[in-house]
Amino acid sequence: MGNRGAFGHIAARKLFPDRVLKPCSTFDECFSSVNNKECSCAVLPFENSSAGPINEVHQLLKERKYHIAGEYFLPVHHVLMALPGVRLSDIKQVWSHPQALMQCRNTLARLHIAPVPARDTATAAIELYRSGNRTTGAIGSELSASLYGLNILLRNVEDDAQNTTKFVIVSCTAEAAHSPFSGNIPHKEITNFQEKMLGHS
Repeated sequence: MGNRGAFGHIAARKLFPDRVLKPCSTFDECFSSVNNKECSCAVLPFENSSAGPINEVHQLLKERKYHIAGEYFLPVHHVLMALPGVRLSDIKQVWSHPQALMQCRNTLARLHIAPVPARDTATAAIELYRSGNRTTGAIGSELSASLYGLNILLRNVEDDAQNTTKFVIVSCTAEAAHSPFSGNIPHKEITNFQEKMLGHS
């Protein structure tokens, strides 16, 4: 699902506030965890209002005959974050998930900041903090900035103020898909993975 603070983590936590979330490093791993009954379901991004469908999730759903047990629309508001003391004028490039970079492409072009893909938005924040790089920023959630000790330089850097991602709850069983998800998912771990990297995204 990406690290804490990624939008996939935020969506899963809103859907299942009392459950254990199992992180996975790829979409395929998420599906395998559900298939192997390690997890009851997966919370996965399906489509973004600005950047379009998450093609790999669509393809895996088609190939593996999983069931969609529910959906959740998460408003996605990005912040541009950097190390403490860094100014906006210092930033030459930003790290983030390719979907997030696409959702902010006009803002980045206006600011003359180069986009650099990362595994997910929260990982970009973690790696920026660890790197000590003072000419690089990260794009992600306000929660990520708070969790990983970064300062917010700009809020709402998404190009569309109505930017929204649709997440789906994926289950192996038709019974789950045909019932309200809130009362039908067993109390096992929930797995989700929000983000992948450009090229093998």
